[in-house]
Amino acid sequence: MTVGGKRHALQHPFFVLATQNPIEQEGTYPLPEAQLDRFMYMIKVGYPTEQEELEIMKLTTTVFEHKLSTVLSGDEILRLQDLVRRVPVADHVIRYAMALSRATRVSEGGVPDFVKEWVHWGAGPRASQYLIIGAKAHAVLQGRYYVTIQDIKAIAHPVLRHRIVTNFTAEAEGVTPDKIVDKLLEVIPAKEASLEKDQARGQAARGHPRQGGRPREGSGPAEGDRGLGRGGSAIGDLLWPMPRINFSTPRSSTRSRAWT
Repeated sequence: MTVGGKRHALQHPFFVLATQNPIEQEGTYPLPEAQLDRFMYMIKVGYPTEQEELEIMKLTTTVFEHKLSTVLSGDEILRLQDLVRRVPVADHVIRYAMALSRATRVSEGGVPDFVKEWVHWGAGPRASQYLIIGAKAHAVLQGRYYVTIQDIKAIAHPVLRHRIVTNFTAEAEGVTPDKIVDKLLEVIPAKEASLEKDQARGQAARGHPRQGGRPREGSGPAEGDRGLGRGGSAIGDLLWPMPRINFSTPRSSTRSRAWT
């Protein structure tokens, strides 16, 4: 990182977290869209549940002392990051992620009508990259060693919501980026054959000839990647058994937002 014109090297692994409270903005300034695009996720943090709030009250109003213990070392985190990148993804799943990102670009041809009506600026190539990386991590956390379209859908909102800039019409009608992502997930075809036809129509609308071959069938790993599974494999030995984590959208009564 650079502070006052001086560069400071950070030890790996590290991550950058920024917070924003939508109620009080005095003394803070919104980040430009180009800087927001560098954050992988925008996570909405809502009110705690009744049980969570009860635990907060119990733990923070007594003399209870938290004892922290090491869960993972830095080297182990780096190894896990490397393993996540090794998770195979079928071509049609990659095309689905790309279709989601490209469908937000109002200046391109072949985008849905509601995008033309509500979107001022859409997601760039970083969104496509982070959809795949996030889907790989989501698949591993769910105990799988291959990526499906459901993994893309599970992380589409936190990846896309801060990359879609709505226009005045959307703001006047109360249309948020999350609602636009909801509609995109409804209209973007998930089946391989439909996705291929949809991409061909989009290329024709932009005046480009169709490129590329037919994507591989199936959502599992390619033949050469099957060694990444259980039974003596690198990912299997390190990651199983893995707890399942719920990445569903938090409660609607949002109080703050976080980018990471």
